Amino acid sequence: METTRNAAGQPAGAGTPHVSASQIALLIEVAVLAIRDHRQQLAVNEAHRKYIEALNSYEGKHGPVEGRLDPCNPDHAPIIAATKGKYDKHRAEKRKAYNLRRRLQTACSKARHLNADRAAGAIQ
Repeated sequence: METTRNAAGQPAGAGTPHVSASQIALLIEVAVLAIRDHRQQLAVNEAHRKYIEALNSYEGKHGPVEGRLDPCNPDHAPIIAATKGKYDKHRAEKRKAYNLRRRLQTACSKARHLNADRAAGAIQ
């Protein structure tokens, strides 16, 4: 019977690396942030959908708007005013998503550096 081997080619369970409590805590933080990031992306998509729905509703009642929405164009002022709440909500959700993604990237970078430092310390 052949023994199973890990990715390093060693028998499974041989030389199990030591994982510190700080590494575990950091990995848990990364996991929590990743879940929050996913949920926030869903919130961004939902806010965008509602904003587009508001634009379509306005155009359904008042006719289509020519070209891209331009705040400097006085012809677009009514649709911009009518959808301002949905637009602001969408922007706020995007801002939250950006900040959350930045925190997730920082935590991932910190975990990568912590693991690299520990591996370098184990080699010496």
